[in-house]
Amino acid sequence: MTGKLSEYRFRPLVMRPVRPWGNLKDGIPIPMSRSGHRIVCSGLSFYSFGGYNPKITDTEYVDDTWHRTRPLFQELWQFNLVTHTWTRIKGEGAMPEELASHSAVQRGPFMLVFGGTAMPFGDSSSDSVSRAHPHCERGVCSVV
Repeated sequence: MTGKLSEYRFRPLVMRPVRPWGNLKDGIPIPMSRSGHRIVCSGLSFYSFGGYNPKITDTEYVDDTWHRTRPLFQELWQFNLVTHTWTRIKGEGAMPEELASHSAVQRGPFMLVFGGTAMPFGDSSSDSVSRAHPHCERGVCSVV
């Protein structure tokens, strides 16, 4: 083989948007915009839990859980980095009510969530740890 191989150069802090083309192609919903949520990565997916958005109206997001916890999201979403598709994972068990400004870490097959705040911010803060198993069957996740 002749010719010079080009040398790969690592380029830190190069951000590129990742579009959920799987959802857009199939008309599947994606998560609403939010802040105060947490993301953990496991294998070929990342998981987003919780969050806050006071500007979404009742008519913009037709969801029973949203109407009960608004403006907080009591949701766990999975984004598959191969298919570029979002999937909302249904929960079983007692989901935390403190859904913003919490911390989260992936430990083995579990997502551990600590603390957080509910609404109004600071009036209800948590010191509890919740454990979710996002790699669950049939898209249902248990919270312990």
